[in-house]
Formats: sequence, structure tokens, C-alpha cells
Amino acid sequence: MTVFDASALLALIHDEPGADLVASELATGSLRTANLAALAR
Repeated sequence: MTVFDASALLALIHDEPGADLVASELATGSLRTANLAALAR
């Protein structure tokens, strides 16, 4: 299982380097509440 941090999801949202790797793991990954809160700011 992959655990994402906020920077990985920001890379995906902004189509930055590494976004393709994040996208390939998205279906089986998870995000902790603290990282979700960081994205909501």
C-alpha cells in the first residue's frame, strides 16, 4: 500500500514531475487526515 503525503497530491493536481507515478498508485493508495488538512488550506 502507498501512503501519500500532501506534496505528492499537489504534484498530481498541478501536473508536476512525478504526477504520473502518483496517478498510477492512486487507486490503491491512502492519505492520512493530517495530509488532507494540508491540502485544504
